[in-house]
Amino acid sequence: MAHDWITKQQLDQFKGLQRLYASNQDFDFGWWCAYFWKEARASGGRLDPGDEKLKALFVRVYRDPTLPTMNFVQRKAAGATIVVQQAASWPDTDADKRAVLELALEIGFKDMPGGPATGGIPRGLEVRRYFRNKLRLRTAGGGRLILPIGCRGEGRDFATVREHGGALNRVDLGLNNMGQPWHPFSHAPHKDRMYFRVASGDNCLFSVLSVAETMKLSVGFPLIEDEQIFKFPSALIMHWTRSQLEQARANDVLLARVTCTVNGTQRTGVFLATQSYAYSFKVPGDAVHTQDFLENEMGGVQDQCIERGVREVALQDFLFGLKLRRIHLGPTRGHGVIAFIEQVRYQMGGDWHENVERALYAQRHFDSDRQAADAVLDPLEAQIQVGRIEGERLVDGNVVQIQSIDQWALSYEQFRQVIDEPRNQHFGQPVYFGATS
Repeated sequence: MAHDWITKQQLDQFKGLQRLYASNQDFDFGWWCAYFWKEARASGGRLDPGDEKLKALFVRVYRDPTLPTMNFVQRKAAGATIVVQQAASWPDTDADKRAVLELALEIGFKDMPGGPATGGIPRGLEVRRYFRNKLRLRTAGGGRLILPIGCRGEGRDFATVREHGGALNRVDLGLNNMGQPWHPFSHAPHKDRMYFRVASGDNCLFSVLSVAETMKLSVGFPLIEDEQIFKFPSALIMHWTRSQLEQARANDVLLARVTCTVNGTQRTGVFLATQSYAYSFKVPGDAVHTQDFLENEMGGVQDQCIERGVREVALQDFLFGLKLRRIHLGPTRGHGVIAFIEQVRYQMGGDWHENVERALYAQRHFDSDRQAADAVLDPLEAQIQVGRIEGERLVDGNVVQIQSIDQWALSYEQFRQVIDEPRNQHFGQPVYFGATS
């Protein structure tokens, strides 16, 4: 075959590279190549039997304009001189850059076919496979329409969601250089697909809007471990310096003083804290069942990725939003997060409202089906009374419960005061610090 002169040793060395190109800033060509390459190098050839695309990518990275003019023996000799390392420079043209990125995308990502998430009674079983939380609405003809309800945690506030006309995936928003001519997501067919990350076993971060079935899951997002959003020192919180605290604040990670219990004993605590938003919405269009795709198409394990995926959520389909103050028990979602409800807003008529009149809400969202409106608002009001939502905890450790947030966004002086003053140990126990690593 055309690339048989490339040896297995060279391919193994190639797959061992963390980066193919240098990156000067977030979302430049080198950054995007690293995003696609991370999945490609670890995909194990599941989408590229025989490594033919991997070999083509190898040739693209270590380009030699004389290779096409050589015979096999000459190519073999020339190939043996290639030093497998990060390329010295980027490809010269937009077309060459896009060719590199498309190959890495096709090796490490697979497009997921969308399926209908709504339907009448005949499709009820199909709907149950997609979303457990759903409403059964009365139709004008006396029948029933099954309408799934999804949730999503993110950093965008109410005004930004309204400005964007809802929630669009970042490809359709044209963010992060995805509209550049060198980017695969600027051209069909790649720009129109919803992709699955093969090695990570999860939705693509850019072409898919991940959707949770419950608020309990959604309040863990955006992930505290997502370094594109949040950055903080891995040092123990008690040892943070002024510059480390300020660095964390500059990257949207705060410290909060709380009252907590640790293994049943009441303590003063200092934890990582972030602000986020969680939204509930109708899912009237197509969705991808990521876990089903992972298990049946990619041979993945059960419950590895419990989210679903959609391409977009229109503003009129948003039901309500919550502004949250999150206390993170550790540096990942799995350590646990407690989200305190700071504000509630109800979406009607393309705008956010502080209060809701149920009859109007039912009219705007559910064709005046008051029972459907109650099914959404009753659990919400009960949650508001509780005042918090406890996210999932997947990591074993001390049993920590957060009773209250006593001080938000500690300055360095306030932080030192918590540590140094004996009155902050009034429960007879030293200050408890959340984990950072």
